[in-house]
Amino acid sequence: MTCRPPRTTEAPWAVYVPPPGGMGPQTTYASSFTMAIRAAPAKPIRPEVQHPWTSPAKFDTRSTSQDAYQGLYGGGMRISCKPIREYEPVPWQNQPLTTNKAMYVPYLNHQKREPFRPKQKAVSDSKFDTRSTQQDSFLPFDKSYRPRPALYPPEKAQEHFKFEHTSTMRSAYVQHITPSYVAAKGPPACMANDGTLS
Repeated sequence: MTCRPPRTTEAPWAVYVPPPGGMGPQTTYASSFTMAIRAAPAKPIRPEVQHPWTSPAKFDTRSTSQDAYQGLYGGGMRISCKPIREYEPVPWQNQPLTTNKAMYVPYLNHQKREPFRPKQKAVSDSKFDTRSTQQDSFLPFDKSYRPRPALYPPEKAQEHFKFEHTSTMRSAYVQHITPSYVAAKGPPACMANDGTLS
């Protein structure tokens, strides 16, 4: 249940419903847009497909280019505007000569001069059984030879004794004596050997 009072008049934006028989007050909205609202919705305008692409039929239609661009300039290819080439080659009176050909004349009917080299000996394939200069000059030492000892100055006799002195690090960083860790004892057992509380 609501406390709102009943409606006495219709809202100005309410839809007009004409009374039966077509009688009643006429408004601009009712006279102009009533038939448009009751009419059937407009059918959308969609272009028709020229060729059914899903069909396996052969494509035998014509394109816009074929219908629009035909018979240009009386048909056929246009004549080129290039000038006609009328070049006639003239043979050279003399062979062209360059600076390279004039300065570096090739030697005709010239035999190459061989270098002066001494006559080579025949190479022998025998095993190398000769001796080298090092083998003949530096013979091995005799077995009785003893190398001469080095001349070192006499060394001072060393006295081995215990080091009883201290250092700066030992005097500055004295070791702290701490007691060893002792684990805490647990509480005494509460149960006897037979499983009962003592």
